[in-house]
Amino acid sequence: MLSHRDTVVRAVGTLAPALVLIALMGIIWGELPRRLQFPTDQMFVSLFGVRLTYTRIIAILLAVVMVGTITLLLNRTRLGLDMRALANDRDLSAILGVRILYTETAAWVITGIFSGFAGLLLADLVRLQGTFLTLLVIPAIAAAILGQLRSLWETAVAGLLIGIAEAALTPVGWISPYRAAAPFIIALVAVTILGSTAKAVLKDR
Repeated sequence: MLSHRDTVVRAVGTLAPALVLIALMGIIWGELPRRLQFPTDQMFVSLFGVRLTYTRIIAILLAVVMVGTITLLLNRTRLGLDMRALANDRDLSAILGVRILYTETAAWVITGIFSGFAGLLLADLVRLQGTFLTLLVIPAIAAAILGQLRSLWETAVAGLLIGIAEAALTPVGWISPYRAAAPFIIALVAVTILGSTAKAVLKDR
């Protein structure tokens, strides 16, 4: 129903199913936070005085593998070419022979697999709670903005920097309760700087 609508409309349209799923999870499992436990939680290495558990190291490595795999998929395969074409212009892609249903199904399957792995790790690293895990999309959007919605590697680095910024604010007593706003502030500053830079470049031309 929303497949032919604007990208922003499609993105907003996903909010309703998300709210329904959050409500169902609350009814079935309740709002009491839970947490998964992995054996790797007890194993760690010390780096510059900071203790890194093997679970966190696995999460970082998995993120690198995911970004590398998707980059190769998009740049080196026919399926990746079809996905990029479909993202740019759905109607024109259909005219050129792109298999719309197949490409969209493949994109959803790949996204679901990666999201499943990420969800398992987040349930261990943070907590297993539907509402909280769903709202993690907010800092993800901030990272995407910092990556200018065009580079997976820049987005991954931006997400890592946002996480470090939030962690660095935790020991600061007066600002710690508001550290969740860090992604928005960082994204706002980045958009302002990028906008100013773009205007300066246009003036020079």
